[in-house]
Amino acid sequence: NAVDWRDSNADVPALADIEPNAKPAVLVEAAAAEVTREVADVNWDGVMQATKAALKADPLNVRALSLLGLSLQADNQPEAAEQAMTDAAARSLRNPLPHLWLYNTFLQQRAYARAFSHADVVLRAQPEFSVSVFLSFGELAVEPTAFKQLVLELEKNPPWRARFLTWLARDPDSAPRSAALIAELQQGKTPPRSNELMPVLNQLIAAKDYDEAFFLWLRSLPEDKFASLDYLPNGDFGLAITDLPFDWSLKPTPGADISVVSTAGAEEALRVQFYAGRVPFRGVRKLLVLPPGR
Repeated sequence: NAVDWRDSNADVPALADIEPNAKPAVLVEAAAAEVTREVADVNWDGVMQATKAALKADPLNVRALSLLGLSLQADNQPEAAEQAMTDAAARSLRNPLPHLWLYNTFLQQRAYARAFSHADVVLRAQPEFSVSVFLSFGELAVEPTAFKQLVLELEKNPPWRARFLTWLARDPDSAPRSAALIAELQQGKTPPRSNELMPVLNQLIAAKDYDEAFFLWLRSLPEDKFASLDYLPNGDFGLAITDLPFDWSLKPTPGADISVVSTAGAEEALRVQFYAGRVPFRGVRKLLVLPPGR
């Protein structure tokens, strides 16, 4: 479940070419470039000395403190490394290194609540790390304790929730995890919105798991609407159209106008008006799940 935070494109002078009394920014850039090398080739002692020198001149330098934490880890000082990263994380919400390091560390300790708190910081401030973090989330979703904590995080309705659910729904093999997450969220205080439910329903339908998809869709309806459901859900257009599978889907069609209007009896009805010319009409769709029989 590791997340790679390193910038392998760093293009700065080698650490060995930097004077110990150089400016903190120069020392930090050189140390940052050094740690992008293969782990076995990194001059960790040099990184430690450079970051300590930078911190001596600039004690609040978050990058220097983060890189010092990496060198302490390499020097087999895990407690000191965690403290350095914790201090760096507390000083900055925009530097991803300490937060990703703490996320990985707390995952290894199975301290999932603490791990997710740092992942949340990264996903809010540094969305370019989303794929790496989401990959980790997807793997964690198969572990029961981690899954429960992931649900708790998603119930907080973070701004990245829809992105994660959409990303997870791209993989056909993750359909059971997607469905399980949606089912749990539907029981919480912040149930999934249509844009979060749509990709998961489409994922299940593509996997031909129509019953599970239909069940999740039914649970998204207001409770007072179940009594009126029949083989043609929302057949009277009494509910607002969501374009979700199993609901009506009304797509704009050149040469035709599609709308739901009130009739003389104050009931709702579908109205389609065609204009001049032939129209390849496919603008109204509805997916039905029917039991076998006549």
